[in-house]
Amino acid sequence: MAEVAGAAYLAFEAVETTAQAGFAAYMVAQPTAPLKATFSQVASAPDDATAASLARSNHSLTIVGHKAYIFGGEVGEDKVASNDVHVINLLPEETATEKAESAYALLPALEIGSTGGEKPGDRAGGVPVGRTRHAACGLNICVAVFGGVDADGRVIDEGGNIWLFNTAHSAWEVLKPKDASREVPEARADGKLFEHRNCLILYGGHGKTDSAALKDVWHFSYADRIWTRLPDSPEPSLNACFADGTLHLLTYATTTSSLSGALHSLQIPPSIDPAVPPSWTGATFPSNPLTPAPAPRIQAGLLPITTGHGRFYLLNMFGSRLSSSAKSTSSEPAALDPTTTDAPTQFPDLWTLQLPSGPAPVSSGSVTTASKVFDALRPAAIKDAIRGAVKADTGTHGWAEVIVLPPDLTAMPSGTSGKVHPGPRAGFGCDVLKKGEGAGKTVVLWGGLNAKGEREGDGWLVKLE
Repeated sequence: MAEVAGAAYLAFEAVETTAQAGFAAYMVAQPTAPLKATFSQVASAPDDATAASLARSNHSLTIVGHKAYIFGGEVGEDKVASNDVHVINLLPEETATEKAESAYALLPALEIGSTGGEKPGDRAGGVPVGRTRHAACGLNICVAVFGGVDADGRVIDEGGNIWLFNTAHSAWEVLKPKDASREVPEARADGKLFEHRNCLILYGGHGKTDSAALKDVWHFSYADRIWTRLPDSPEPSLNACFADGTLHLLTYATTTSSLSGALHSLQIPPSIDPAVPPSWTGATFPSNPLTPAPAPRIQAGLLPITTGHGRFYLLNMFGSRLSSSAKSTSSEPAALDPTTTDAPTQFPDLWTLQLPSGPAPVSSGSVTTASKVFDALRPAAIKDAIRGAVKADTGTHGWAEVIVLPPDLTAMPSGTSGKVHPGPRAGFGCDVLKKGEGAGKTVVLWGGLNAKGEREGDGWLVKLE
């Protein structure tokens, strides 16, 4: 009887192992792209022709916790927005039962310490002026802001200072470099700011005296308040994002003689040693009608997303088409002006570029059970290793256009305009949800310029799968 039971158990194990291995083989064979996207409008605000209007462009949208913070930009007839902060609760139903939280709030600019309950120390420095084309990102419970252009059209020079909007106190504080003798980044507009291990990474933009785009990279230590310059990028780019500890830049050929683009990457170590700087790596991709890839664009969204298990992508969404002068010469790319042509000036599409998969898990011993074999095949790195071993395409550094799924019309919230897609637009604010359901693969965007050059005042969730 025992022999029969033992044989039955071995047979069950064999069947289970075969089934799981077969399913694993099926999963390995599945392509990693294209992804699918579902759009849903979360809010819509009319253009009230004031400096606080939510119909704006060239602003920043930064997600901290479950809220989106909108700051700066241009409103009305190309006027700079006020220095108020607009707050949109992305989970109004879930947070309503926990504590009184409104779906939307307009917060005036207040200096840290003026709201009570906080000793500002040397962080008090007034409040930032209204600005557009600035850089912003989340840093702990704060929104960090650097640079930009003021209401007079001048690039703002604040000596390397970083503004922090403290979301716990709804007030502004300033981070000033500790050592005035050290080099700091020059003043700039159109720069990019990213959080990295409780520090900040600043890249590129346009300086005060030179119209050419900058190529410099800077690291700011929050604890030491020190700026450290890192190696410049191989070429300037206005399309940059930060994913999994690496700064990524997209560049497109601006001349008709070249039909390719490039991805430049700089992996930034946890601690910065000026004596051992990190090095740039690069990969090229075709940019022509015969190969799937996004057309060259600027004023687009470029965000890191993940579908889990170590699989990362860069999401390139919407944006402005390049003017013909930028395509035919070696000059810096410029957006096609919708007031000068009847041709389409913006893009309505979304594309993903697959990044190298994250590190595979390290096993402390041999894999002895079927369940462990099944689990070991799940991470993206293992899948890519298997596909590479059999000479199959892993999809790394490959582009794929995102498939847009039809929306759920029954789930459209009240207070929206009834639109089912943002349509072509550029110069919008966007960020990735970092916590809760959909974290890492849900994008929030607000505003921007539509194909007619008009400013939009609506917000959208883009859920990718």
